[in-house]
Amino acid sequence: MKRTGLQPVVARLAGACLVAALGLGACQSEQRVVKYKPFLSGIDGAQFGSQKPVVSRTSTDPTQGSDEKPLIEELPDGTKVIRSRSPRNVMSLLELLLDNGDDRTLMDQLISEKTREELAQHGYTEESYLEWLHINRREIAKTFARMPQAENSPFVLIDQPGDRTWIIRLTGRAAEDVAFTRFWVRQEHGVWKFRWLDK
Repeated sequence: MKRTGLQPVVARLAGACLVAALGLGACQSEQRVVKYKPFLSGIDGAQFGSQKPVVSRTSTDPTQGSDEKPLIEELPDGTKVIRSRSPRNVMSLLELLLDNGDDRTLMDQLISEKTREELAQHGYTEESYLEWLHINRREIAKTFARMPQAENSPFVLIDQPGDRTWIIRLTGRAAEDVAFTRFWVRQEHGVWKFRWLDK
């Protein structure tokens, strides 16, 4: 059989491809599921395979915290203290304080310090920001209805740009026909604060 000059080149290429394939197999990164949350996992009585039915740990009363203490506590001297231990608590508190017209507690305790600093830097008053929140109250409710469990809701993604800030973002069909698709929260002094809402 007559040999051509291409045979050694083809043999070398085949050998190189084999080495590359073996190398890729050895270098493949390991993937594992760290958190799996089925779509209906927060609903009482939901069952998955052979698991026992789910008993929801979320409180049915949105004004209650995870430890059954109220999210807003009124002290004997009349001052109020809010407890926002999760982004979901921030959602409940924002709606409750807006509905009750408790702008002072809202601004002093729920609005992020960072937000207040930025408002001042750009020449906005607290009153103008509170007015904006009240004007957009219905739109805020629509957005929150699409993410009822905040970061644990289906159809949301969490962006973490740093500085202890989370952006909980609606995706897909849940993001259609709403004024706000991104809900910003920030951890300050061990509690969650409201940062911003935008598209």
